[in-house]
Amino acid sequence: MPLQVVVQAGARLVRQPVVQSLSALDVSVREFADLGDAIARLNELSPDLIVMDADGMARRWRTLAAGLGGARGDVGLVLLASRFSFADAHDAQALGVAAVIMKPYRREQHAARLLEAALARRGLRARRATPRVPLPDGEGAALELSLPAGEERLPVLNVAEGGIAVSVPSLTAGAALAEGERFPAATLAWGSLRLELSFEVAHTTAGTAGLRFLQVLEGWPQLARTLRERLERSLGTIERKRRW
Repeated sequence: MPLQVVVQAGARLVRQPVVQSLSALDVSVREFADLGDAIARLNELSPDLIVMDADGMARRWRTLAAGLGGARGDVGLVLLASRFSFADAHDAQALGVAAVIMKPYRREQHAARLLEAALARRGLRARRATPRVPLPDGEGAALELSLPAGEERLPVLNVAEGGIAVSVPSLTAGAALAEGERFPAATLAWGSLRLELSFEVAHTTAGTAGLRFLQVLEGWPQLARTLRERLERSLGTIERKRRW
């Protein structure tokens, strides 16, 4: 199940860069202008993280943090703030606030911090060398391969430099794509890109499979360039190595 994040800020200009950068990291994001609306939907949305604009909301973020530390201790709270006093910092620590990000929000610095905070709620750590790029349904990317039952064309859900996640709609494909299985030849078709590759099944869940590239025989430079351009549009220039 993808990470779930709620972003709340009265101003769209505050919400937008946060939503865009998290969406680019394959996080499911819901945005709200009104804090009351966001709180009313918490049980339904079950977020891992709430990112809240704290400016002018000192009493309300304290009340929310106290509530999350009780009945919903599995939800982390991150505050966006223009100013944060010593008293604010003391209360935030005492109330278990996951992080405070000082404005302006900088995608190239803060997106990874939010991802780590969301993963921490599930007891996970970022381990990928590069981010995954989610692919909207309309892009039509697919993995073409031969299975014992015949040719299959599996929709691609996301792409990274080291592998992809695919949808596995049929039972026959699901049985063939067992964890640990290796396939010597397949084609990733994504727009004008066609990559000839071999892969290993890294993990499977209901209806999906994560595939790790073993070797990309053709098309690697084009894939790396496309991924870099997409990530820079959403995350800015990533200047140092980190885990995603």
